[in-house]
Amino acid sequence: MSLKPLLVPGVLACALVAGLSSAQIPDFEASDQDAAGINAAEGYHQRLATQLAAKGGARELALAALLRGKFTEGQMQPGAPAGDEPSQPVEEDANADAWRNRAAAAPGRDPIADLLLLVAGGQTRRESVADWAKAEPDNAAPLLYGDQPVDALLAALRERQRFDLHYLEMARWLTQAYTDTPPNDQEAAAMFDSPAERDTFAANAAMGLWGSAIPLPNFTELLSACRGAALTKTPTRAADCRHLAEIMSGASDTAIGRAIGSGLRVDTAADEAARAAAEDARRSVAWQLRQFGETTSAQPDNGAAQLKRLLADASIHTEIDLIVRVLKEANIPLQPPADWRPEQP
Repeated sequence: MSLKPLLVPGVLACALVAGLSSAQIPDFEASDQDAAGINAAEGYHQRLATQLAAKGGARELALAALLRGKFTEGQMQPGAPAGDEPSQPVEEDANADAWRNRAAAAPGRDPIADLLLLVAGGQTRRESVADWAKAEPDNAAPLLYGDQPVDALLAALRERQRFDLHYLEMARWLTQAYTDTPPNDQEAAAMFDSPAERDTFAANAAMGLWGSAIPLPNFTELLSACRGAALTKTPTRAADCRHLAEIMSGASDTAIGRAIGSGLRVDTAADEAARAAAEDARRSVAWQLRQFGETTSAQPDNGAAQLKRLLADASIHTEIDLIVRVLKEANIPLQPPADWRPEQP
């Protein structure tokens, strides 16, 4: 069996550009499943959860609860919700509930712990969103996880100057958690097809867990309010939507944030000159994402070894930095040829 976390950097944004639905985006599951490998992965993650919980920190407890729910014995659980429902639909055990409650009450909670607690849904999710928004008053991301009506949300976003999901900070911390407690030899024999897969597991698992278990904001209503005739529904909406477009396109730490922002810039352009500039910028974003996807998928290991190396490079601060580095290492220009156009879904 090959247990390969398949969601790697840029996949969500690449899917957005390619017109894929969320159902077509790969999850953190076995790529060619067999019972022994799945059982080994479940047992390993339950062991990891117990060891994390024993450390007692907010991040560790929140991750332990997430793993306990996602890797329930006998059935790997599906991904995280976009809304207020919990991401594990089955009844969780007392340990997961207790760990999540302890994480929510732990001193020193930070945005990483709050992101991990978003999985819980309900009041825990709402409190995590509120605490994160208070801790980072310039960050638009936590507000987009809330449940405010669209115009109240747009008004609240006026003071926010970046869209930061702490993508690489989370990925690196998760990688370290997997590295500190790796699969043992018996688990590894069932989980991996080669020593190379075992060597890159921590980084791949971190990226896979980030993508499949931690929810993204639900952008649907906001995007609908920021295009076409909806832009004139209130006197301030167009300006508010343009502000959101600028911060997401220019101050996002993720490819999906920048991709959504580049689309919003086109939808909210005030005149033809602004629209042309926005279309050109969106074309560059689409080019980079397309080339990134093709470059990593062309590697024998789908870029796993390169990902492990780049995650360890402290000069790479965002997912966008990571994508740029992959393209530069492949000698691919960051700007598309003049006649290149993205494929239309």
